Amino acid sequence: MKNPLRKAYLTLRSYIMARSGLQPFGQYFYSKNDNLFKVKKELEIPLSNLSGKFNSIFRQYIDYYGLGNECLLLSEGNKVKTELAKYYPQVKFLTSDFFSELTKNNLPDILWDVCLPPPEDLKNKTFDSIISHAQIEHIIAPSSALINFFDLLKPSEYIYIYILTATPSFHYHAYPRDYLRFHHDYFFDFPQFLEKLRGDKI
Repeated sequence: MKNPLRKAYLTLRSYIMARSGLQPFGQYFYSKNDNLFKVKKELEIPLSNLSGKFNSIFRQYIDYYGLGNECLLLSEGNKVKTELAKYYPQVKFLTSDFFSELTKNNLPDILWDVCLPPPEDLKNKTFDSIISHAQIEHIIAPSSALINFFDLLKPSEYIYIYILTATPSFHYHAYPRDYLRFHHDYFFDFPQFLEKLRGDKI
């Protein structure tokens, strides 16, 4: 067991780094003592996307809250759909992506710029869950995109968002564009913003 003083120091250091932008908030969040899940490498899901995997924390959230019967996979092609179906055979996955550089050899079901209203193929359709994995930092209008995501979600269901490059200190990485960095305040405050804007409870 770790020395309690060292554990307190590491937690405080992580907090300060997260608040200052020197450490991705996810690392700080994962290090909190009261976090629901712990890193378990054996639970990672290897994938043929640019991230190479769903990490174990992300997977545990998905497994804990569930995907329901239908899940929209954003910024993914059909290779990932096939790979995830092995882990979640009861779920019907639909994929969506936009950048032609990424979809050339791995077509999605639907081409969609998520900052714009959903295309005809998605209008009047809702999902039990939506996964946005390592996507938000690569889109130019994240608030517009998130509003579109909520429009496609059934009431009381879940959107799973994973951002590797949370804070401003993370290096530039264009796949194929790199637009934004976030502090955790954005995700804490966005539900209140959406409630004021539209009356939606999140």
